[in-house]
Amino acid sequence: MARDGSGNFALPLSAVVADTTILASWANTTLDEVAVALTGSIARNGEATALADLPMNSFKHTGVAVAAALGQYSRVDEAIDGTYQKLTSPSGADTITATGPLAVAAYVAGQRFSFIAAAANTGAATLDINGIGVKSITKNGATALAANDILINSIVLVEYDGTQFQMIGGGGTFTQAMFTAQYVPATTVGIGFTSGDELVFKGTLPTGWTRSAFTNGAIRIVSDVTPGADQGTVDFDTAFVSQAVTGTNSGTAINITQMPAHTHPSSTHLSRGGATANGSSNKPRLSDGISGSDVAISLTINTQGGGGTHTHTLSGDAINLAVKYHDLNVITKT
Repeated sequence: MARDGSGNFALPLSAVVADTTILASWANTTLDEVAVALTGSIARNGEATALADLPMNSFKHTGVAVAAALGQYSRVDEAIDGTYQKLTSPSGADTITATGPLAVAAYVAGQRFSFIAAAANTGAATLDINGIGVKSITKNGATALAANDILINSIVLVEYDGTQFQMIGGGGTFTQAMFTAQYVPATTVGIGFTSGDELVFKGTLPTGWTRSAFTNGAIRIVSDVTPGADQGTVDFDTAFVSQAVTGTNSGTAINITQMPAHTHPSSTHLSRGGATANGSSNKPRLSDGISGSDVAISLTINTQGGGGTHTHTLSGDAINLAVKYHDLNVITKT
């Protein structure tokens, strides 16, 4: 036994004594054990391979070279740099080919790769790495890509799920072009637009939409499912300006009720005054001159409020209706 099971080597026989003959049996046995121990050691030049796991006792391998093939050690810097995920020489827009790291020879579920897109896709896209085979690139599971899901020079990250490469994170920078191409039609998010539908919008006009002829007007919020036709005739910036309070208005133009024609009748009765002790009267008296009876007097006041029209002149401070507003377009689906 060359080693004791803990890696320690001990001579199989007692040590030789000085000035004595070394017997062949001692020498052969000892050298055989040494040979076994050396054979079980790992050679520096890589001629021998390990026969079991090598515990590192909390030590690390240093000076490790960059991996050149699958199955070799990976350095930390290679992991950080994404060396084993980057695809080189990508080409094509919808039929994409690229070279994989370390001569990948088969697709395995869980593999992740990234590449810088050489062009924007125009529809459904595929990826072939190292000529292994053409696989679809999908999103949200097995949904095929739409135009501009991949943009030129965007970083695309995909993972193989055993059937296809699923794109992670949408790929590239979310731009106005991506919004226009993907979400304005919006069939992928459950919102559909048909010809004649309208939106309030500001920005670059999306494909398939036109600006409405409606302009310089207000938007009224209604609860109707189908709003009615446009109403009104006065432009927004005509109605909402500083309006002066001045001018003349007559009659019912300003809702003034005229005073109707009417009379004021009045009846006055003057009675005989009572006699005093000496026979004199203490009140005015009118008599008919014959019987001495009191005389009733009726008075009528002339007609008032003839009902004719008249004019009122109006003046005062201006009413400022110049409200602030923000311009937006109404766009129509063609």
